[in-house]
Amino acid sequence: MRERSQSQRIFNAFTSVQTVLLLTVVLLLSAIPAQQSAAQTERDRPELRYSLKQQHPINVRKIYKMTQDAVVRRTYKDSSFIDYQRTIEYYLTTRVIEQNDGFTTVTVLIDSMRYVFANLTDSMQTTYNSQTDKLNNEFDDLTYATIPNSRIWNITYSSYGDIVKVESEDMNWVREYIKPLKNKMTPMQYAMWDWASRDENMIWLGDIDRNVLPEARIKPTDTWQQDVHMRVSNMDFTSPANFNVVSFQDSVFTIQGKADSLQFKEAPIETYLPMNSDLSQLVSANGTATYHLEMQRFGTVQFVDVNARIHAYIRDVASSYHEDITLRNTIELLGMFKW
Repeated sequence: MRERSQSQRIFNAFTSVQTVLLLTVVLLLSAIPAQQSAAQTERDRPELRYSLKQQHPINVRKIYKMTQDAVVRRTYKDSSFIDYQRTIEYYLTTRVIEQNDGFTTVTVLIDSMRYVFANLTDSMQTTYNSQTDKLNNEFDDLTYATIPNSRIWNITYSSYGDIVKVESEDMNWVREYIKPLKNKMTPMQYAMWDWASRDENMIWLGDIDRNVLPEARIKPTDTWQQDVHMRVSNMDFTSPANFNVVSFQDSVFTIQGKADSLQFKEAPIETYLPMNSDLSQLVSANGTATYHLEMQRFGTVQFVDVNARIHAYIRDVASSYHEDITLRNTIELLGMFKW
């Protein structure tokens, strides 16, 4: 009787082990389809992509402060040099005036400006505040800087963010105004007014996103390339640049990029440059620039920071010289107002 009871216990224990093993196998087998289904769901899930476009809401005014700070060393053949620093602050208002068939036209107005030019070699300084000072046209570069002030122009963008048209009745008036005066002006004075009223200057002052944003939708890990343009001390430069999103925090995208091959947009070409009494011919240049842009998730650019270092070779009537230029250009959103 004792042997049968012991045998029965052994049999029951063996049966329990078999049951546990069977349940384990069943659970494992049942988990396989679930894992396969989860993997399939992950594969079928749409890939996350961003559309990083600057948005221009109707009936909204955006107020920006743009600062251009350039430090320049001009070195002549005999190793003599001039150092100067030129800082201009423009206060801009932008708003949409038309949206049609994917095209958006933004009007730009410079409300006011501040200007400081310091010849660091002989301690000469010129300052101007458009809200408090009377304009003195004796200093040519100040005249150049004030030409866009209190003027309006329109920039039209495609649905991809490209600039397709720049128009300005104010700047057209400037161009027509100087035509009959060309023979009464020095070549440098005429070039100064001409360059200040060109489309390139209006784009540099009014295109807030600096052509950083991609045309197509991107993945978070994507890098994209854009051609960038900048105006430094009245010289126009261009270069391809690579950009990527480095963070998305507090509903703000942060984008950074670098341009490694800044060159003159046109060369050789004659233009007006500060601290020169004659026209200057732009010959060659090379340089680099870094970009930092912050954009709110709904498409409002709130901060831009461009830093460039450029070496340029330039000729004028009397001599040739090199310029080493350090530029910082910032654009800061001061406020938005709906009416």
